[in-house]
Amino acid sequence: MPLIVLLVLLVLFPISQVLMLPLEAGGLRQLASFFRVPSNVRALEYTVLISLAVTFGTIILAAPLAWTLRMPGSTLWKSIVWLAVLAPLWMNIVIKTYAFMIILGRHGILSEAVQALRLTSEPIDLLYTPWAVIVAMLHTMLPYGVLPLFVTFSTIDSDLVRAAESLGATRAGAIYSVVMPLSLVGILATGTIIFVICLGFYVTPVILGGAQSPYISTLVQGDLFLRFDTVGAATDSAVLTAVAGLIVILASWLLGGQNLKRALG
Repeated sequence: MPLIVLLVLLVLFPISQVLMLPLEAGGLRQLASFFRVPSNVRALEYTVLISLAVTFGTIILAAPLAWTLRMPGSTLWKSIVWLAVLAPLWMNIVIKTYAFMIILGRHGILSEAVQALRLTSEPIDLLYTPWAVIVAMLHTMLPYGVLPLFVTFSTIDSDLVRAAESLGATRAGAIYSVVMPLSLVGILATGTIIFVICLGFYVTPVILGGAQSPYISTLVQGDLFLRFDTVGAATDSAVLTAVAGLIVILASWLLGGQNLKRALG
């Protein structure tokens, strides 16, 4: 009961208040006005595309790490992998973002390394580009991919892989033909959670993306602190909430509520 009360007071009530602002101001016409502004549509498209890219990238990077942690192996090596996976959770998002500014800047570590390897003669600058946003978000989201997938892979009997190998399959073939079908629900559930979280990023797109990388969160910031348009900020938030809600509903419908819960542990 205390958890339910906290959920209602700190999550459901504030969200309902935000969603009511555009409805009281103009109803569905106020929400439709969001799509009549080209910059708003561009920001929504950019937010969705970046979130999709980060989701796919996180799954691709997290799956091998989660499988490595699931299978028997060196305790030291697993400890190192766990440390690498959990480290982003222990770091403040602002500190991580400014660290990537140092790494990806024109005279940063990456640029100096590329020039030292003679891959280019000119400094490279990845700051204020979509790539900078994607890399930083990937680093932040990696634990959210590894931990659920580790739970999913833990439900799969490793003897199935060995049985497939004994019948002539390679290790990669055994994983593709045995592990992938059994873990598909967990992978899709993990991707859904990552995508929804990515939609709400704020600090990373603002600092690393700059003006050329509009995110929905930057629209909300501009409406609140530059134009003092509370209704506009609430409209932006309502559209973003609707997109996230539709994705969750679609995933629950495709995967089933029980499968979704079981996949996420």
